[in-house]
Amino acid sequence: MRDLPDFEITTREAKEFIFDSLLAQKALATPFISSLANMVRDLLDLVSRLVDSCHLPEFTDHGLPHICSLIKRISDWGECDGWLLRLKRELCGKLLISTIIHDLGMLSQNPLHVKDPNIPPPKQGEFVDATWVRRTHGDRLDSLLKESVKDIKSWKIFLSEKRYNDFRVVVELAKSHNYWPHTWQDNFPGTLGIASPQNRGLAAVIAVADLLDEDATRCDTVTLIRHRLANDMNHSHWLRHVLTKERVNIHSEIIHVNFKALPGYRASLEKVFIGLRNQYKLTLLYKSELSHIGANIKEIKFYPDSEEPPVNENDTDYEKFCGLFQEKPELKINLEEKLLHSLLSEAREFVGPNFQNIDLKQIDLSSYRNYAKGLITEEERTVNGFLNQSK
Repeated sequence: MRDLPDFEITTREAKEFIFDSLLAQKALATPFISSLANMVRDLLDLVSRLVDSCHLPEFTDHGLPHICSLIKRISDWGECDGWLLRLKRELCGKLLISTIIHDLGMLSQNPLHVKDPNIPPPKQGEFVDATWVRRTHGDRLDSLLKESVKDIKSWKIFLSEKRYNDFRVVVELAKSHNYWPHTWQDNFPGTLGIASPQNRGLAAVIAVADLLDEDATRCDTVTLIRHRLANDMNHSHWLRHVLTKERVNIHSEIIHVNFKALPGYRASLEKVFIGLRNQYKLTLLYKSELSHIGANIKEIKFYPDSEEPPVNENDTDYEKFCGLFQEKPELKINLEEKLLHSLLSEAREFVGPNFQNIDLKQIDLSSYRNYAKGLITEEERTVNGFLNQSK
């Protein structure tokens, strides 16, 4: 498969790249719906339009480069380990569509697409920020997609009563990456998307491919920080991607993750790297579901395995980041704490036997006073000594 396009990918380049992928070639060899090729083309045009109309300072890209990255990771993984070569073409088609739409809600901030009564819409006149968009993007997917494609000719059959079950399946496969696999049955009770073991395997592939899209090629960190209006959380997400040196791939059932020090920054980020290793280990939660389609994962290998990577002054990005930190010295203030906040904002979910089985390491937050306060309950804060430190 060809190399990934750069950050400035055009819609035409994205279409060529995706149609050249093994996943698309298998899906289109005998398409499960006759209009599949045009559906994919029209869907990529839709993504491009949504990106152009979305003016939020996003944490990271969720448009065409992210989609291309996931499809490449799935295709390379599936070809190397053989499971995609054996996967039925109908399932390949559903996997392709679900992968393209999985983050569609990140490109729209319309509160009217929220259908869950437990998710309150922003109050009238209240600013819709990227945090709200991220929290609700799965719930909004169904309504957003239906509204966006209802007048597109290639999608007419797929939205018809005859094929509506297939529509529900691809939407639920796409939404499932927002939930841990042991909660799928609760979040999609009796529904179609994850009802069969094979569909759960597809959902797990999307979730794992998405979790691994954490590397430095995901975004142009220096350009984003210099030219995008953003808050500390945005900056933290962009800087965090720098710490994974290159694209994370799966070969021979092993995930390989190469870390690098943050160029131009000499203070320790030891706890951030513990958090990053924990983040990548979350992929192991999907092992049993992946086995339904033979997409097995045996282990994750980190380089270096446990310690911080050494500072490398010969890093090609070293001078660029030194210049950035000189221009914006405030970036260094509480940087380790801010990076941890971007990783641990949902850390309270990481409890129970499912998480104990993947060897997550505990991180001591007791020395942090600012961003970490919101990460823990009052009881946890008392235990860690936060109350005394914050008076």
